[in-house]
Amino acid sequence: MNSSETLVVSADRPTAASLLPVLEQHGAVHHSSAKRNIDGETATWIVAATLSGQALPHVLTFLSGVVGNGRVKKIKVGDWEVENPTKRDLELFRQITLKSLDDDRGGQEPD
Repeated sequence: MNSSETLVVSADRPTAASLLPVLEQHGAVHHSSAKRNIDGETATWIVAATLSGQALPHVLTFLSGVVGNGRVKKIKVGDWEVENPTKRDLELFRQITLKSLDDDRGGQEPD
């Protein structure tokens, strides 16, 4: 796993707004922007962030608590992308991320 990852989340406004403090808590540099429909209505919010690989599992845990009912439209991290993610999708990716971090440390606990 890279030492930093780029995360892109498409979500409704309340979900995007609730994600920002979580990103800030983990030291992520982030930007958000409204994506508008052709009629000018805001369809979704795009949040892009660069965060450490160590912070990614925490952010995925937060997102797994808010997915559902179309609140999160798409999540992209590196080569991994899923539309209309489920809790199971996010838990699977969180486990993959944790294993990758563990492999990078050679099975050693972080300092």
